[in-house]
Amino acid sequence: MLRTRLGGAMYLASGRCRTPIARGNKGDGRAGVRIAFPGRAIKYPAMERRSETGGGMPYAPAALLPAARGSARLMLRMRQLEMMIGDPTGLRGLDIGGEAGWVSALLRARGGEWTSAEPLGPALESLRYLCGDRGVVAIEDGRLPLKDQTFDLAVLLVLPDDVAEQATWIREVHRVLKPAGRLVISVPFAARISPLSLVCALAGEPTRPHGGFTVARLFEVLKDGFDLQDCRRYSRLLIEWVDVLSRRRTVRLARAEAGGRPDPITLCRAQADAWRGLAWLSWTAAQLDALLFLSPGYRLIGRARRRLWIPRRAPVLSDGRSVAEAALGGRIGTAGSLIEPSPPQA
Repeated sequence: MLRTRLGGAMYLASGRCRTPIARGNKGDGRAGVRIAFPGRAIKYPAMERRSETGGGMPYAPAALLPAARGSARLMLRMRQLEMMIGDPTGLRGLDIGGEAGWVSALLRARGGEWTSAEPLGPALESLRYLCGDRGVVAIEDGRLPLKDQTFDLAVLLVLPDDVAEQATWIREVHRVLKPAGRLVISVPFAARISPLSLVCALAGEPTRPHGGFTVARLFEVLKDGFDLQDCRRYSRLLIEWVDVLSRRRTVRLARAEAGGRPDPITLCRAQADAWRGLAWLSWTAAQLDALLFLSPGYRLIGRARRRLWIPRRAPVLSDGRSVAEAALGGRIGTAGSLIEPSPPQA
């Protein structure tokens, strides 16, 4: 077994990890799954299968979940989350934007009591397919239908592009966290020169309008209600490139199965098939990225602690200048002085 910093990312993507499916008793409609993580095996809680007469969307088959090991990027993300979260046993956690349910299912496997949230749309349906209805809520207009100060921990894996919506989401996460709650946030990193952007453009992948986040921008988003304690980059070029290939393969497989616009369940199954088919390439990318340890990561992950919500604004004088501008005698970003020169002495 490989014991590197990438840990489970390379080992699980290699395909050499044969995780058995633990089946329940015949007729009880339950099944469990074991997925190996670095140093231990995690068993998924048994999931009830809904009857056809019960209505609603059926749960994903238990055999679908081990396909996640074929994605080095997903396993690497889980490894980073593990290091930031620690042991979640006995904690109440909230995850938002868990890659259409895949990260949500893996977080639930680690222990603790989790609630998962997604905006209304296909991602929410996929989340319910993988995790069921219990502990799944919809985000409407940026609002969480949850009580104040409920959770010990929040994991935020996506933020909207609009700055105002970002502030709304952060304020909602702050509201539902307990006073000593923690926030773990993972967002794309804004690299100045990014070969990944070229790869995405050639593949027809959409790019974020603001290009991602820097550490300074992440601090700016969180500063009113959180103290950013730790921040690091991960997920290098080759792993991200294989992930782009995986998404394109997923779409092709789903369209081949359903035709036209496939539904979220079909996309979820196609995603599992794409990961299985590209597991060897994902493993190779993880090995090569481990050798290129000096190359930058394309994902940013941070840990912050909740504090009293106090908007942090730079003090502004009555004439609109900041304190720094007043001290410098000019407006920052301009060449001219704001202080009128004294008339020459006669």
